[in-house]
Amino acid sequence: MTEALEENEILLKEGYHIVKNHIQRRSSLLDLAAGTLNDSEDIKALVPKRKK
Repeated sequence: MTEALEENEILLKEGYHIVKNHIQRRSSLLDLAAGTLNDSEDIKALVPKRKK
């Protein structure tokens, strides 16, 4: 039983890191996209999405 709990804890930690990395990647892509935009309305549209 202890072994199963340890395995679940490892899987949970791995899942956390995967999600964290995906969020960071999405944030970086939005930063890059915002840097290429000239229209202030387009930039404003990205701001709320970056905060999620």
